[in-house]
Amino acid sequence: MKELILFRGITVPADNAEIVRREILTEGIRGDEGSWNIEIVDLKDRLQILYDKADLTTNDTRPSRTVQDGRGWHIETIDGFRIICACGDESGASYYALDHNRHPQKDEISFIIKFVVPLSDVYIDGKDFLYTCFQFWDRKGTGIFASQSETLSKLFGKTILKYFEKAASTDDQKYRVAMCDLACQDDQIISDHAKNKIIIKGRYNTTFCSAFFVKSPIAAARILSVEIPAFINLKVEEIVQLDNF
Repeated sequence: MKELILFRGITVPADNAEIVRREILTEGIRGDEGSWNIEIVDLKDRLQILYDKADLTTNDTRPSRTVQDGRGWHIETIDGFRIICACGDESGASYYALDHNRHPQKDEISFIIKFVVPLSDVYIDGKDFLYTCFQFWDRKGTGIFASQSETLSKLFGKTILKYFEKAASTDDQKYRVAMCDLACQDDQIISDHAKNKIIIKGRYNTTFCSAFFVKSPIAAARILSVEIPAFINLKVEEIVQLDNF
């Protein structure tokens, strides 16, 4: 079973920091600790069937239903599960721990959680970069398709191109998004993206080399360390900016 070592950057109130650190080390990560509640559906065993579906839409990749409970009417994902966010390297997690997740007016402590998980439990987090690439690749015209394809293959590996080319073959946005949903669950693309060392500047100035969703909860036995990051160490060799894609 192939596994990945990932890194999660978090920020917690200073007066509760040591308790949080001990709880992660002894109890793991539940997945409901933060304010975000993201669920996805596992498509990995149906990727080829969905890829070949001519009328593919987000109804296939993000099945949902409208339900009523104590909170009123809302949309519920069918067969969804809760995930957490993580990066494939410590520098990306440092950005989230020391910058993105911090509140300047609050007394906070940042941690980087290093953990190991099966590849089967990992999915690409495309919300700040990849989905925009698939949806709006032609917003500046179609003449730079080749250079966009080359950039994506550098960041996500060559397997990404089979999904990107399908998405680019139509102007149906639901198809484009659904095709990106499939790409985010392809294990080869996930493995290749985890090796990326090129800095990505995504939406809202997010800064990372690789971004993932991980199925939760994560058992304490899979937690390798919970440490305070010393600094953000993003080595600038090459940067890909979403605005320039």
